[in-house]
Order: sequence, then C-alpha cells, then structure tokens
Amino acid sequence: MPGEAVRVTLFLQYAANGIANGFVIGLLALSVVVIFRSTRVLSFAQGSIASLSTYAFFQMFTRWQWPVALAFVFAIAAAALIGIGAWALAMLPLRRTDPLTRTVATLALVLVLQMIMRTRWGGNEEFIKPLLDSRITIGSFVIGAQQVLIAVVAILATSGLTFWFRRSFAGLALSAMADDPSTARLLGVNPARVAATAWSIGAVLGALAGILITPLLVLNPFQMTLLMVTAFGAALLGGFDSVPLALGGALLIGIVQSVTTGYITTSGFSEAFGFIAVFAVLLLRRGHATSLLDSLARETAL
Repeated sequence: MPGEAVRVTLFLQYAANGIANGFVIGLLALSVVVIFRSTRVLSFAQGSIASLSTYAFFQMFTRWQWPVALAFVFAIAAAALIGIGAWALAMLPLRRTDPLTRTVATLALVLVLQMIMRTRWGGNEEFIKPLLDSRITIGSFVIGAQQVLIAVVAILATSGLTFWFRRSFAGLALSAMADDPSTARLLGVNPARVAATAWSIGAVLGALAGILITPLLVLNPFQMTLLMVTAFGAALLGGFDSVPLALGGALLIGIVQSVTTGYITTSGFSEAFGFIAVFAVLLLRRGHATSLLDSLARETAL
C-alpha cells in the first residue's frame, strides 16, 4: 500500500538521521568517558571545547578559505591544544583538591570558553558547508554522505579508543591512575601527563563531533553544550567507563530522539529531549548513579 510505504520510508529517514545524531552524541560521550576514566572528573566543559574547536575550523575553512583537509587537520590540532590549555587553566591549579571540586570547576570553564567565543565571533548563528556534499539515494530513502562520514569516524574512534585503553601502556596508565593513583605513581605513571593526555584526547573527540555535525545544524556558542546534556545520559549508560556502551547508549538515545521529535512537533520538545533522556537514564541506572556519587563523596572526604 502506498500510504504504508510512505510511513515506513519516513520512519527509516527519521531513524537514519537519529543514527547520525547518535554517533555525534557518542563522540561527546566518549570525551567525557576518557577524562573520567583517568581523572575521576566529570567534565561539563566538553561541549564548549567542541564549540570553540569548531569555530577554529569555521575561521579557517569558511572565512580564510583554506582547503577543507588543511582546515580540518589544523582544527583538530588546535582542539588538542585547547584541551591541554583547559586542563592547565582549570585543573592543574586544583590538582590537590578532590574530584568533586574539580568537576565544579569545569562549570566555570564553560563560562570562560563561551565568553571567548562570543567576544571573538559574536552570538549570531553561522553556517559551515558540509565536508561531503553528496547524497546516497535508495528509492525514496535519502542519506547524506556527511552522515555516513559521521558514522565512520565515530566507529573508528570507538574501536581505536577501546584497543588503546586495553592494549597500550598509555591507555592502561590512564585507567590505572583513576583506579589506584598511589600504585600508579609507584609504577612510574606521571599524573600530570596522564591528565593532560586525557583532556587533549577528550577535546579532539569533541572537535570531531562539532566539525562533523555543525554543517547539518548551525554554529553558535551554545549548540554543542545542549548536545552535551544528552551525551551525559549516554556516558551514564556506559557507566562513565565503557567506551562501546557509551556509543551504544548514544545511538539508542539519538534514534529515539529523532523518531519522537519527528512525530511530536510541539515547540521546544526537541530542545527538552536531552533533559528527558538524562532523567530516563538516571531512573534506569539509578543504582549505578548512586554508587558513583558515593564513590566521589568518599574521595572528597579523603
């Protein structure tokens, strides 16, 4: 039946868009997981770092007219430096404090980064051309090459991080520093180097998310911060320590968000969905969330 075929195609289109959004949310969730696994700090600044890195790409690619590959490479390099700078600015002075204090400090970092973006580029919405502008059409079903690129990058990043955490000395050192800092130091792990590495990797993951999704949305200082709300829900589904589960949770959230907002056109529902998703995840994993808070409280008391 033609009507049924149209409904199925529409549903698949919403789901495909949700998968692309889910992979972006997953990259942001991975940035949270990387930092938490090594420092026990929940960084609320990853969205703002992603936005600032995307503005760097916008400046080079759109305004300076650099070739897209060159702008992309320099923007990723800038993201790594931004991550290290954020760590040095907000975390290094508080290195002897508890994780909860450092987590709160990331909120101040959000305000600083947003002030920088608004001062340099203003608060108006900007647009970036897609890195890949072609489309793949299968019957009446259409998917953009940019969406495929997002999926490929997210899968490669997840696979690489999983292998790196499990097989490389640096990845094992990051996990060891969070699990048992005293023993890790005795084994020669440098806490400052571990933290700086985690923040630079987290910033690069956020930059990938921002650069890849912004051509499908708009660029402003707050766009990625709103996505971070949903990313925290995905990271919580992964227990803030599992890279594959965080990506899987992000895909689930992304698909549900895209499908529900496709059918529910109430004003403001799309923006509120991130908060709804986090609330739902907290209900689903309230036991893990409670144990996580207890763990942070014990570390704070120590």
